Amino acid sequence: MNRTVLVIVFLLAVVLPLVFGACVTKRCNVVYESGKFGFTNAKDSYPVGRRVELYYDLIATDTDYSFYVDGADYDVRYDDKKGYVISFVMPDHDVIVGVTSRNTMEYEPEDGRNEPEDEGNGAEDPEPALALSIDGAAVPVVWEDNESVRELLDAAREGELTVTLSAYGGFEQVGPLGRRLTRNDVRIQTAPGDVVLYSGNQIVVFYGSNTWEYTRLGRIELTREELTALLAKDSVSLTIAAED
Repeated sequence: MNRTVLVIVFLLAVVLPLVFGACVTKRCNVVYESGKFGFTNAKDSYPVGRRVELYYDLIATDTDYSFYVDGADYDVRYDDKKGYVISFVMPDHDVIVGVTSRNTMEYEPEDGRNEPEDEGNGAEDPEPALALSIDGAAVPVVWEDNESVRELLDAAREGELTVTLSAYGGFEQVGPLGRRLTRNDVRIQTAPGDVVLYSGNQIVVFYGSNTWEYTRLGRIELTREELTALLAKDSVSLTIAAED
């Protein structure tokens, strides 16, 4: 009987703490500053001391990428199959992982863009007469000349369009138009100020950058700082009205 008691005491004092200690290994969080978009194996947390490798494969041509891990020493390398690999040892506190990109492509005007216009009557095609405001503040926009924008103008002529936009990814505000527009999606890298149509029925306004398939609608002519102050919120109200 005494031997049985000794075994039980041994289990309680030595074995069980080892078992349960392994089960409650401390985990810390990884905060993806611009969202997990592009990271193919991202997790929200990892055990302290674990070697972490994050793969980023959303890679556009003519673009330089910079990665950073705030709170840990890290390495970045490129793998032909996995894309960029960001590796670090998980410390005993949360870390922030971020990515920035810069378009290095030299702009070349499309065919005919720099050719002089027909001087027969000296008139130019007017830009779409649309006004855009965010949270009641009018913002200057240069609109695209395409079917999607013309349909947007027709809808605005029937009455103002008000859309509640929600923040996504730390770089955009997106919301439903409540209707479908003609789409001509191409894979593009957006820039701060870009206004695009997503999936034919959602409008997106960027204060950061993203690469995806969109139809361009226009561009807000404000600085990045002004756009961030205007859009870096949980949600904003966007209004589109016809000026004619």
